[in-house]
Amino acid sequence: MRKLKGLEDVISYSTVSWILGRDGWSFDTKEGDGQPDPVNGFHHISQVYFLSKPDYVGNFTVPVLFDKQTKQIVNNESPEIIRMLNSEVGTRNS
Repeated sequence: MRKLKGLEDVISYSTVSWILGRDGWSFDTKEGDGQPDPVNGFHHISQVYFLSKPDYVGNFTVPVLFDKQTKQIVNNESPEIIRMLNSEVGTRNS
């Protein structure tokens, strides 16, 4: 959806490793296929959740749509993120 909407220069992208470690999903580039966190330089997705809500209790899931200006997780549900990008964001390629 990010690419279809032409938002690559507006919404950064990184992935967590497929290996679920002791500290949860990591942005590990040594093992697995993770990519570095370009926004905060974090090592684990849990750090994103705690930045957004320091008293967070729950699972640390992906994907995460994170607003780097407000330092808040906007959404962490794939279908909802797709709907948001489809309905609220205009296409930049046109």
